[in-house]
Amino acid sequence: MGIHAALHGHLTPLPDVPMFEPFRHKDPVTAEHDRRSGRYENYWRDMAVEKAEEMKKKSVEAAKTFLWGKTREEAMMWGWQPSGFGEGEPDKVKPKTGDNESGSTPAVAAGS
Repeated sequence: MGIHAALHGHLTPLPDVPMFEPFRHKDPVTAEHDRRSGRYENYWRDMAVEKAEEMKKKSVEAAKTFLWGKTREEAMMWGWQPSGFGEGEPDKVKPKTGDNESGSTPAVAAGS
């Protein structure tokens, strides 16, 4: 059982954030989730810096406007809008070109 699962009492994959990317393959639940979903193993490492900055900006804004104390569904009923990232994530498969999307220098994941 991975540490994330042990802390939460059920088997869930590690959160998909840059700092965990180098270790995702070592957690059996996360590795199986990634295999089934087709997640590209270097998603964060190979992401264009501009895309990472856009994701961060939108996520921070969504967090600032979240109605704390409400569930996600309740907050949305009151008009809160999520960032749009982390919802299905269809873009987490390996880029078809083998390069990052914009051709710019890839972002470096924490711990790399």
